[in-house]
Amino acid sequence: MLLSDCKDGQNIEILKIDAENITKKRLELLGFSVGEKVSVAKNSFGSVLVIVSGKMLALGKAVSDGVEVKCV
Repeated sequence: MLLSDCKDGQNIEILKIDAENITKKRLELLGFSVGEKVSVAKNSFGSVLVIVSGKMLALGKAVSDGVEVKCV
């Protein structure tokens, strides 16, 4: 499943990030990396707010469409 398809309040695990290297590295620096468990705070038409290690990150639809996740 893609991150952009997740519902508000879902707990998920990141399986794969399909993005440019610079975007991947930036996300990793923010704690958003493969294997990390995060919560979806809000999904608004594919633009997603996620909670990672107590921090809230906003991801645009282009990024959230490239993130494969599974529910945990």
